[in-house]
Amino acid sequence: MTPAGRRALRAAAAPLAGAGLALAFPRPGWSALAVPSLAVLFALAGSARPRRAAAEGFAGGFVFFSLLLRWFAAVILEHTPLGGGAAAGAVLASGALLAAGWAAAAWLAARTGPGAALASAAILWVAYERLREAVPAPFPWGVLAAAFAGSAPGRVLARSVGSAGISLLAASLAAVLASFLLRRPRRFAAALGWGAVALAAAAAGLALPAGQRERARVAVVQGAVPAEAAAVEKFEVYAGLTRRAAARGARLVVWPESATGLRIDADRAYRRAVERLAAETGTDILLGSVTGRGSRWFNSAVLVRADVGMATVSAKRVLVPFGEYLPLRPLLGEVPALAAEAGDFSPGASAVLHPARVGRIGALVCYEAVFPGLALEFAREGASFLANLTNDTWFGWTSGPFQHLAHAVLRAPETGRPLLRAANGGISVIVDADGTVEGRLGLGERGVIVADVAPGGGAPVGAAVGRAVAWACVILSFALLVSGVRHDRSGPPRRAPAGLPERPGHPPERPDTAPDGCEHA
Repeated sequence: MTPAGRRALRAAAAPLAGAGLALAFPRPGWSALAVPSLAVLFALAGSARPRRAAAEGFAGGFVFFSLLLRWFAAVILEHTPLGGGAAAGAVLASGALLAAGWAAAAWLAARTGPGAALASAAILWVAYERLREAVPAPFPWGVLAAAFAGSAPGRVLARSVGSAGISLLAASLAAVLASFLLRRPRRFAAALGWGAVALAAAAAGLALPAGQRERARVAVVQGAVPAEAAAVEKFEVYAGLTRRAAARGARLVVWPESATGLRIDADRAYRRAVERLAAETGTDILLGSVTGRGSRWFNSAVLVRADVGMATVSAKRVLVPFGEYLPLRPLLGEVPALAAEAGDFSPGASAVLHPARVGRIGALVCYEAVFPGLALEFAREGASFLANLTNDTWFGWTSGPFQHLAHAVLRAPETGRPLLRAANGGISVIVDADGTVEGRLGLGERGVIVADVAPGGGAPVGAAVGRAVAWACVILSFALLVSGVRHDRSGPPRRAPAGLPERPGHPPERPDTAPDGCEHA
């Protein structure tokens, strides 16, 4: 290949790899593309000087996030008065903002030198995923583990190493593949090592004891009622679905987020109607409702028990940026939020468990299901079940609901707790503690899922290990950054005179070569 051809191939490699990685996520969900695509990105970072690596990392990240978040344009067009140009601009701006982290990671990986760049890239990848969960306006969407959530290996690994562990294993395998792309066969031992780690993690997941508790019959209901329908009509739909679930023996029924649009804490007639329904059917009902306290508003989950009526309220703790609150409100006070209920919600202060008769429930409202840390906290507090009450209709018929689901289902196997997910218009599921999907309702379907699941218990192994892995990667990344700064301050290393070996007794080392299109810059 000519030098011009190699340059053209390299220029196209990062955007194509970013596109391939986006295709690994729903939809279409071609998870087999994840590791090879990431390997190309790592190979680029491992064969370039820092500035070039940063530019290529940004290019790959920009394409990845822009394609992954393409549903954002549909949300803006549907729920705001903005036009197509503004919608496209918002998607591209989001892609650029998130790609900046990829650029920084590639820059830092390249600074470690050819020998350590690939391993550093894998660590930095997971660290960036963790930091996107921890920043003030968090957005951990598109973590690598979500690409494998629907596979049997993904479910098994989630039990033992959590989502961050899956991401690290996948990124490490990508680094090994990148070493072959860069013609560094001496690192073949690394491939065997990471293969052994993956097999050990899978074996640990299979060896974890399954729940032996008596199974409980639970249900989720999905009304698929048009948003413009009257609140009374919405309630009648969900009341009818609840009666169907009760007729099949369900003791707990989960409704979606904002199922009726009514406030159960302020509308006495609505509260009495739900309490009467619970008492008549003998079911506990967990539903979503806006609640208020003073001048503050909360997006909440509310438990109505068959025996005592309205029992507990838990407020959503992680709000959707630009949807439920406006970041930097003093600066952006005149900018409209993007969701229909946008604006001025307050976050809940602490984890609250709902004491249903089948067991204690940790409720993740909508976007909270993307956060492993929240599910881990509920499990450590003693939750037997996780519930995800969500309204994904604002995504429309895009890839958004499928991506949201891919993140949410990981919470079950990594905590060892069943997940009961009720969505207004889909996708609703019941997931057993080992990650097995017991039932599913697709987009636009109206129906009931009833399943017998064992309440979870014990240590949430996968979630705890995953959290430790994520923070370890953050600490190692910080160490890489500090060591790089110290190296800069100490100046460039002295080189041996021409013709003499760099180290006494050793010939000068020949740098690793790279394949066409991935040469050292």
